[in-house]
Amino acid sequence: GQPDHHVVEALDVHANRVEKAGAIDHLTGLVNRRPVIQEMTASLVAVVDDAYPSTVIMVDIDHFKQVNDTLGHAAGDDALQRIAGVLSALVRSDDTVCRWGGEEFLVVLRGTEREAATDLADRMRADIERLGVTASFGVAQASETSTVAEWVNRADAAMYVAKRNGRNQVVV
Repeated sequence: GQPDHHVVEALDVHANRVEKAGAIDHLTGLVNRRPVIQEMTASLVAVVDDAYPSTVIMVDIDHFKQVNDTLGHAAGDDALQRIAGVLSALVRSDDTVCRWGGEEFLVVLRGTEREAATDLADRMRADIERLGVTASFGVAQASETSTVAEWVNRADAAMYVAKRNGRNQVVV
């Protein structure tokens, strides 16, 4: 017995849907962590093999819990969607904006040095502020010795310094 063609086709469609669902954050329409970790791995190879720079920006919405608690989850969702839009509007087609988790976004800038990434982060910061919310930014360029985890951790650490220093700022 050959399996019914339609059944096989339906399974294929389902498998593709599951794969896509796993890669896309439904609220913001951005990719989530999984594909971005793969992309960052490829970026690190390019740093080592071709001295092709890459930089990430960690973005964390300031006082997000307060937005959710005082204005409600719908307002929080709306803020996340609008910030996703702002971040996406400012990057080039070969850059990636990711919903890293909760109220955190990660922007992967391929072929971009730290200085240019810092300028971009500041434009993002200003555009988010126009939405009536603020965010803190951490910028980290990949080094030849970076792992994905170490690279993200450096961006994350810089972002926490921005929080401690009063929020709504970019730290490299």
